[in-house]
Amino acid sequence: MINNTLVKLSLLTLTAFLPVALFGHSAGADPGFSGAPGDSTCVACHGGTPNTGSGSVAINFPQGSYTPGATYKVTVTVADPTALRWGFEITARTSANLQAGTFAPVDALTQAISDSSLLYETHTSTGTRRGTPVSAAFDLNWTAPATAVGDVTFYAAGNAANNNGGPDPGDKIYMTQLAVPASSSPVNTPTMRADQPVLQSFSELPKMSPGTWIELYGTNLSATTRQWQDSDFQGNTAPTQLDGVGVLIDDVPAFVYYISNTQINVQVPNINTTGDSTIVITGPGGVRSAPITMADKPACSTSRI
Repeated sequence: MINNTLVKLSLLTLTAFLPVALFGHSAGADPGFSGAPGDSTCVACHGGTPNTGSGSVAINFPQGSYTPGATYKVTVTVADPTALRWGFEITARTSANLQAGTFAPVDALTQAISDSSLLYETHTSTGTRRGTPVSAAFDLNWTAPATAVGDVTFYAAGNAANNNGGPDPGDKIYMTQLAVPASSSPVNTPTMRADQPVLQSFSELPKMSPGTWIELYGTNLSATTRQWQDSDFQGNTAPTQLDGVGVLIDDVPAFVYYISNTQINVQVPNINTTGDSTIVITGPGGVRSAPITMADKPACSTSRI
């Protein structure tokens, strides 16, 4: 005779685990589904054959090569005219299939995950953007290895889902890869000018104090020219590096607002104002400027840029 109580308990247990099986990947793929050598792809759960739909997945790298130690905003775009929900996973590998660089989210649409020494970026539940038609783009930060490792290949798998609440062959899986070489240009050492290398913003006087904005002048300070963007922030925290360029004041990272070859604008961190301060500019690949000494003097704090 069958024990009805045991049957009911078994059915309740099965029902409790069904949502996890059906919806678990909406909160992000597990590590190891990027399509990189040794990895699986999303077809392991969703079925079907990759790249047989009418859509695509694409990786956009902002320039033609990477500089060691620099951080880049990479975009993964998944597209399909029939899809209404989206997912992805990306990783970066050396030619020996070792991990290359690190990932970090720029917003709530992606998250960094790992499996031992291998690192990935994938979607979040918010990032699936349920009901969104045609395509979805995912932005993320990738920081290149501290030293050149030859070509770095990005592998990405994209899921253009039909939004029916469960994995099935109606979800179209796409795969792609992109090789990015190391920059052949030498990384020049930043050099601050000898005459008034540091000026306080707005007053244009050679002084600084905690919370004020200062301008640093010299040559080879940055290979790029730009100011911070929303994607450079981690939540409400301003960036301490732009494209791998940073400033240390008494070994404390300053918030970096603007970089160019000849000028950098930063906010002075909370340093001791009773003595002199040492300022160093850091760049991709671990390059550092010669330190300069700046006398701390009282000044009006300002939040203006």
